[in-house]
Amino acid sequence: MLPSASASTLSALSKHPRASQKPGEAGDKALLECQVKELLAEAKAKEFEISKLRTELQRSRGRAAPEGGSPDGPEATPGLLEAQPAEVRALVGALREKNGRFQRELAALREENQALKEKLLSLEPSPASSGSSPASLASPAKPSLNGMLPDPNDPPTANGEGPLKTSTSSSSDITKGSPSPDSSEFEKIPSRSDSASSAGLVVGGDGRRSLGTRDLSVECLTEQIQKMEESHHSTAEELQATLQELSDQQQVVQELTAENERLAEEKGLLQTSLQQQRERVEALAQKNEALLGRLQEQAKSQEAEARSARVAELEQRYAELVESSRFEREKLVDIQQQLSGSLRALEKEHQEAQGQVRTLREEKELLQSRLEKDREASGEAGRALEALRGRTGGSGCRRRRRGRRPRS
Repeated sequence: MLPSASASTLSALSKHPRASQKPGEAGDKALLECQVKELLAEAKAKEFEISKLRTELQRSRGRAAPEGGSPDGPEATPGLLEAQPAEVRALVGALREKNGRFQRELAALREENQALKEKLLSLEPSPASSGSSPASLASPAKPSLNGMLPDPNDPPTANGEGPLKTSTSSSSDITKGSPSPDSSEFEKIPSRSDSASSAGLVVGGDGRRSLGTRDLSVECLTEQIQKMEESHHSTAEELQATLQELSDQQQVVQELTAENERLAEEKGLLQTSLQQQRERVEALAQKNEALLGRLQEQAKSQEAEARSARVAELEQRYAELVESSRFEREKLVDIQQQLSGSLRALEKEHQEAQGQVRTLREEKELLQSRLEKDREASGEAGRALEALRGRTGGSGCRRRRRGRRPRS
């Protein structure tokens, strides 16, 4: 879009710099005015493109914003950049830097255009020198946008400010009439400059001779304009690269938006599924509570039944134990009676045995006394026997003695 306009401007400049010396100062002035108009149109177009890119970037940011709320104003931009991925933030930062650089370049170009306007105002002929041929000097000073000469009956502007105001208004009309200017709009400008230069050939010889000494300054201005066109061309290339990056960024934002929509749909599905799961969990919880209540009631009833059965069983066992204890008691009473009878018999036998023992003791004492007496009698008999033996022994010795004596 912009590089074609810059190329057409450079081609127009390459055609006219040397030829401007031949028709004279008026043609050079018209050419310079056309070039200034073209530069202003390019500056306006660049400003419009930058504003358009800003609006597209804000629109893409608004589309990429989450569903909860769209960022309105510059206060929501940091939160949106923080919500975007790191690559998106880096690209947006690079685009901001390039935008700032383009704005600085546009400011420099505006300053250069203002300087060129001042130089053109200084090159304007004074009223005294242009009094002889006012129609010939006024006609190249106000070229129209359609490439036609202005009406000579129009009143001239004071202080030579008409060309600059016309160029400014024409550039603003160009930018307002075509919001997205293309190369065809810019290619029309050199033809206007050619028509203006051809109109400048009508200027009288007096004007050419009076302005012939300023060709060097016009050439310097032409060189400056060429430099400006070169800077504009590089700026247009950078802007084209920025547009490409912005389109890539917009594609990434669209992909992220589609991904965000898909994730939002998945989130909705998950929320629906979660709500269904919650409802199912609540229903199951209610069923669980009902079953738990029934189980508790059943457990209570079973516990009561078991308790009653246990009580009946315990009562039955108690009755059996009472019956068995009564039977055992009767048996024990019988055994006690038997044992008491046997005890009385044993006591009676014991008493009888004690009586026998007493009689036996008495008999023993009698026998012992008799034995003592027998012992005493036997002792006395022994002593008598000993005495008898002693006497019988002495008589026997005497008899043996008596019998030995006659044998001898």
